[in-house]
Amino acid sequence: MLGGAMKLVQSITTRSWVAGLKAVICGNDGCSQWLSERQLANRRVGVSMGERWYCSYRCFASAAEERFAQLLTQGGSQSNRMPRMPFGLLMLQRGWLSDEQFQVATEEQRQTGDEMGELLVRLGFASEEQVTTVRAAQWGCPVFSVSAPGLPVATCFPPTIVSCYSMMPVHYVAATRQLLVGFIHAIEYGPLYGLEQVIDCKAQPCFITASDFHLQQQAQLRQTIPEELKFDDIQSSEEMARILCSYGVLTSADRVAVARCKQYLWARLTSARKTVDLLFKTRGALRSAPSVRIGETQGIPG
Repeated sequence: MLGGAMKLVQSITTRSWVAGLKAVICGNDGCSQWLSERQLANRRVGVSMGERWYCSYRCFASAAEERFAQLLTQGGSQSNRMPRMPFGLLMLQRGWLSDEQFQVATEEQRQTGDEMGELLVRLGFASEEQVTTVRAAQWGCPVFSVSAPGLPVATCFPPTIVSCYSMMPVHYVAATRQLLVGFIHAIEYGPLYGLEQVIDCKAQPCFITASDFHLQQQAQLRQTIPEELKFDDIQSSEEMARILCSYGVLTSADRVAVARCKQYLWARLTSARKTVDLLFKTRGALRSAPSVRIGETQGIPG
């Protein structure tokens, strides 16, 4: 019996050891560098993007340029589907708006161009909660009430993305990597898909009130959130890759994720000591809402 147990232990140990020696080869086809999985797990060497590992930023540069070029050719429209039921009609159906109030609000909207929900709250015709409930019904999504602001730094969005698309992380389950993202006006599916790629999670949309959005926004700004750097005049994939690699070297980042969020290309660099978000605004981008500026873009080594 003892001999059988020893053989079992030996076989388990052998399989584990052999698995640890499996080679991880540099993703650059012109490079022959490699490490074992065991070595890579114990040392922060090189840089990874997706499932590919590169032994250095010199080898990674061409992959970064190719990724940016791919995203630039995708275009930035990423149009949303429109809700099937008009907002005002749903308010009328629920008895939360009278015909007279609807006429007043419609005329006001024609003159000002304001969003209907915000306009109804401003006129005192509806509450924030009623407006949020109807928006959620339009999109077939739940309503979430923010009760405990503050999420892990890894799930934070760049302030510019938050401001442009009125989207905010509101709840995260680490065990399943499920991230609940709150919207105010409409679901932005393009940026939602982009953040899934950058944060490596499964994002689910919900609706929150404007007050809860601002509460969560202020809570995020009080955290040590990733540094945000914006570039409004870089249109070349080669130059974007150069900037990305320069910051990667400066921060010793060993993980990189790049995705498109409508008019922005978002790159997140992660190292053992910090996380940096780079945002490249593409040509033809819509004018965005003012964002909180964190960090500077000058002084990048060549």
